[in-house]
Amino acid sequence: MTIKKREERLMNKSIRVSFKFMFFVFLLGAISCSKDDPVNETEINEVLARKKRTPVPYDKFSKALNKAKLQGPGSGIIKRKIKKNKKDIWVNVEKGNFSGYKSSNFYMKDNQMYFKSPKGSKKRTELRRFGDYSPSTSLTSTGNLKVHTTSHKEFTVMQLHHSGKNSPLLKIEYKAESGKNAAGFYAVNRSKPGASTSGRTKFLRGGSAAKFKIRYRPYNKKLKNGKLQARAKVSVVVNNNSKSPVQIADILQSDWGTGFYFKAGAYNQKSGSAKVSFLSLDW
Repeated sequence: MTIKKREERLMNKSIRVSFKFMFFVFLLGAISCSKDDPVNETEINEVLARKKRTPVPYDKFSKALNKAKLQGPGSGIIKRKIKKNKKDIWVNVEKGNFSGYKSSNFYMKDNQMYFKSPKGSKKRTELRRFGDYSPSTSLTSTGNLKVHTTSHKEFTVMQLHHSGKNSPLLKIEYKAESGKNAAGFYAVNRSKPGASTSGRTKFLRGGSAAKFKIRYRPYNKKLKNGKLQARAKVSVVVNNNSKSPVQIADILQSDWGTGFYFKAGAYNQKSGSAKVSFLSLDW
């Protein structure tokens, strides 16, 4: 074997050894990073957190969430998987179980709580407040909200609903511009459970953002025969203008009975989907 060939063989062998060594070092580094290095994982989590954050850590929403459950895409309660006694179990997303929960339809971003309704008629992502209240109880719900997108003409953002009658007394809807109607928020109500809402729509506010306070206030009306009639007035305060609330309805308590509760989020009246965010929510 010539000296030149011997040198070429030694050089090729050296290159192969160097390549194997470099590959081995790279493999060790990859394994080490995947198991022990928390920096990259933290950075990734921070990026994800900036995009979609879970609502619970923000005190202003904890009060509302601790009194509610999350519904969607139909009327059922959304469930999530958690660890308990080293086992995976499914629980309702409600009260304390909101902690750490987020999805593509419910999340926190820019200090606001986002709701996105899935596509389809009557599909929703909504909070349903616990407690079915008597018609003789004063009730208040306040939401500061903004509509971001909607692919259909109308959807509901806040409701005063009734479980026993399965009928909302009041809905605050966002409607897109249609004919003579301006784009904005409208109050739609029923005089009695199951009654038509035709002709019972009032314009509240134009634009895509507003603050609404729904007020349900029971009172007694004295009749001509001297008897007292239990009634209730429903009004909406728009953008803190409490001096000029929009009067919505004046109802007989006996027509409704016990079962009132509040809802907030995105509920499709028709097909399509919608996205709304709440800067604040209280009830």
